[in-house]
Amino acid sequence: MAKNYAEDETILAAFISFHRITDIAKATGLSRRTIYKIKANKRFQDALQEHKSAVLTAAVNRMREFLAEDVGILQEIIKNPDTPAQTKVYAFQTMSNALKDWLTITDLNKRLDDLVASVATGAHIGSI
Repeated sequence: MAKNYAEDETILAAFISFHRITDIAKATGLSRRTIYKIKANKRFQDALQEHKSAVLTAAVNRMREFLAEDVGILQEIIKNPDTPAQTKVYAFQTMSNALKDWLTITDLNKRLDDLVASVATGAHIGSI
């Protein structure tokens, strides 16, 4: 019976971490031929996409937690009457830039989700 690579976390992680077949082979100990067979397998591709999505979601959630902590610290700096005015301005600029970056990332993630959904359904990419 053939091994179910779609459920192998080590194999999935290698495919996410590396793009070159040689690097995936080194990380997994699999032959290049086996890697090409795995890449061509629809079930594996679905599992890989699901795994990538889970990794991305975990990373975004972690960034959200750090951003919330950072904003709290910056708010304390801004509210502190002993903080010099220039430091408050810098803290406010930092918060504003972080918010702008967060909104950009959120927008890009939504567009990527829409793109993946349209490809999965065969919708015209120009309609996104």
